[in-house]
Amino acid sequence: MKHLENREENFNLLIRYLQSIADIPDDELEYVKKIVHIKYLKKGDLFIKAGEVPEFCGFICSGLMRVFYIDEQGRDFTKLFNREYNFVSSYAAFIERNESLLNVEALEDTTLFVIDYDLFRMFIDRHSCWLKIYTRALEKFYVIKERREGYLLWQDAKTRYAQFLKDFPGLEKRVKQYYIASYLGISPVSLSRIRAPYAKTAD
Repeated sequence: MKHLENREENFNLLIRYLQSIADIPDDELEYVKKIVHIKYLKKGDLFIKAGEVPEFCGFICSGLMRVFYIDEQGRDFTKLFNREYNFVSSYAAFIERNESLLNVEALEDTTLFVIDYDLFRMFIDRHSCWLKIYTRALEKFYVIKERREGYLLWQDAKTRYAQFLKDFPGLEKRVKQYYIASYLGISPVSLSRIRAPYAKTAD
């Protein structure tokens, strides 16, 4: 019973978020309730593994996830953070049905709803409300992506960190410094120096 109540509570979170973007008819709400599945990840679990074709797209109800890749030398590079009320996948591989170059890892115990690829494609075409929500999610993703690519090219480390705080408020308290440094394209030592004035301000 507790498991069912938990699913209902998380589903209500999902619906409230979706309804903040688009008006959703009651029959569509019933439909989505039938096709999505809840998934629980422990800290350190992989939602998507590099080299595999992603089968699912997820919506995070609670928790935190990191999208990253590992180069040929075994170095770990953080590409994106996903937290509550965000969709998560290895998008290009999921849409194109290719092997993912990215890993998606839970940085905290995470609860998410998932939908598989075939249902996802049917879902988008089913009603205009779902297309609107899908478009909004893509817009949000590409704004963050383009902004990060921009400041990696022409902004200094201090400006990058300041923008990170704006893009992900409060996340600096939940994420290891190494991961933030990797996301910003700087060393952990440099990040430590940059963060020092912020820590003094907080005190």
